[in-house]
This record gives sequence, structure tokens and C-alpha cells, in this order.
Amino acid sequence: MAERRRLFAVTDADAPRVLNLLAAHANNINSFTRYSARREFGGHVIELVTDSMAVLEALDAMRLRPPAPWLAFPDLDAGGTGSLQGSLDYWWNRLWMPY
Repeated sequence: MAERRRLFAVTDADAPRVLNLLAAHANNINSFTRYSARREFGGHVIELVTDSMAVLEALDAMRLRPPAPWLAFPDLDAGGTGSLQGSLDYWWNRLWMPY
């Protein structure tokens, strides 16, 4: 099975469930699961590489969502965003739009 690479953001409330799931599968000798997590954008950003459909299906069943825009960028004037650049562009295109 081909490896699947995922980048996604989760809320602080969902992060422990996700990280526990990924840690449990990281030691499975029948599949490959590696991940990294960092606190960013009002929650946790997780980078995942896996060939395990069980991991992907379990993540899907959790019905995860990224932190809301006002949590990811609490100091941003929503009416004055103009063109997206920098971290706002990264967040919008990589974490929010795929959701």
C-alpha cells in the first residue's frame, strides 16, 4: 500500500485523542506511521505519513476540525485582510481550505 501524507490542524481539545491514536500506531510492525505535532495557529498542526488505512479511517471517524479563524488569528482585523500573505496564506491554503 502506498504511503499517504497528511497535514492538518486540530483544536487543543482534540489534540490528545489524535496524538494518542498516532502514538499507538507508530509502533505497529505491520504498518508505517510517523508524525510530528507542533502548537501553532490556535491549536496543533500535525504532519502525518502513514500507509495504514486503519489510522486514516480512525482519524476520519473522529470528525476533526481545525481551530476557527478567530482562534488561529485572534489579532487579525477580518475586514482588512486584503491579499493573503505569510502565515495567514499558509494557514488558509494548507490547513483551512482542505478542511
